[in-house]
Amino acid sequence: MKKYSIQSIFVLTPFCLLNWLTIFFLLHLPLLACAEEKINPFKDWPKIIYAASKGKQGEVFLRLNAGDNVNVQDDERRTALMYAVRDGYTKVARLLLKHGALINIRDVKGRTALIWAAKGGYLDSIILLLDNKAKVSIKDKEGKTAFYWAVQRNFPEIVDLLIKKGADLNQRDEKGFTPLMTALQMKHMKLVTNLIDRGADVNLRDQQGHQLIWHAMMQEEDELIERLLPMQLNVNTNDREGLSLLHSASKLGYEFVVQFLLRKRADIHQASKQGNTSLHLAAAHGRETIVKLLVENNSDIDKKNNYGNTPLHLAAENGHDGIINFLLLKNASKNEKNSQGEFPFDIAKREKHQTAMKLLALD
Repeated sequence: MKKYSIQSIFVLTPFCLLNWLTIFFLLHLPLLACAEEKINPFKDWPKIIYAASKGKQGEVFLRLNAGDNVNVQDDERRTALMYAVRDGYTKVARLLLKHGALINIRDVKGRTALIWAAKGGYLDSIILLLDNKAKVSIKDKEGKTAFYWAVQRNFPEIVDLLIKKGADLNQRDEKGFTPLMTALQMKHMKLVTNLIDRGADVNLRDQQGHQLIWHAMMQEEDELIERLLPMQLNVNTNDREGLSLLHSASKLGYEFVVQFLLRKRADIHQASKQGNTSLHLAAAHGRETIVKLLVENNSDIDKKNNYGNTPLHLAAENGHDGIINFLLLKNASKNEKNSQGEFPFDIAKREKHQTAMKLLALD
């Protein structure tokens, strides 16, 4: 067996390493090629689109002079103009427009250059597009205009500009949401105030039948709720589940809303599609103060819902002892059975509410 000295090993080692690296590279060449293809999203882009997306004004100019189509589209049907305004390259956009870029063309999502500029929040690009007759009213496939996107992304200056250009304050998206509802959900409260001041309709409903005040209660925006209450046109309208504003306020625990609605003669006996009155929901959710308020205003204390449950059944199910005690003091019947043949006591026992069981024990 051939032996190598220490000196010869040091001489041969660099050549061995080189050979091993060569073999490794050759074996992994296909993988490296695939990786390169995967991480290069611009490989098949038209050159003018790539240049515009990077804000390379000089290269865009050269491509245009070389005869490249200014309105060529990529696989998403986006143009160089869309990419330029999306990232705020206003000078590039101006150059493209000067060479005949179509301003209101849409991509696969229905978005125009104006919508892309609004999503990005680039005021200069939006001014440029509007000066070149970009249409404010175009909606994308989500039902959103440039104005809607500016509200959603919280760009007040763009919102103000688009309103001046005739944007519809009350347009709806695919879910029936208005820009005002979206501003509230995104917690853009200054925009909410601004839109209301400008006359946005607070009584419009989304596809679930919910008004802005319902969304305000869900977001716990008490100051806004107080402002909206006097603006309600009809206090007895329902959502798709048959729930009125009084139902929702009772469920969520908004005592001052309940008081206001009762003063406005909201229907205290109105039942939802499941047969629940406001008293049912207040009892089920532990809203003791509201339960007392509703009972004092003559809500039917033994009214049964579609499952035969009275407010006492629902209070028993959730272990709301204070409400159980109050309802019993107001002569609520503990001898009523629901559709399953259960007394309130049976439900309390099933749910292992010991105090409720003592209160509801049958005589």
